[in-house]
Amino acid sequence: MDKKYFYSNTIQNNVGNIKQTWKIVNETVNKTSKTTKIDSINAHDKVITYKKVFPNIMNIYLLTTAILNIASTIISNRFISRNNCRRCCLCLFSH
Repeated sequence: MDKKYFYSNTIQNNVGNIKQTWKIVNETVNKTSKTTKIDSINAHDKVITYKKVFPNIMNIYLLTTAILNIASTIISNRFISRNNCRRCCLCLFSH
């Protein structure tokens, strides 16, 4: 009962502090933090070691991936919808 009271009280004392709350939750389930250190990124056949550009490289990759996925979905929906209607927004461009 003491453990339950301790964790309940600790969480109550940290309401609004999401980082501390997750730390407490992870302690209760014996989960340890796993951090992976990245020393370099391969981009366009070049090895990048300047860590200040890592976020920009990741943003470009994620944005490009998202745009390609959205475009692919639109194209797929356009061909599916083309035969089913004449007024949907995906079909208007093809008629």
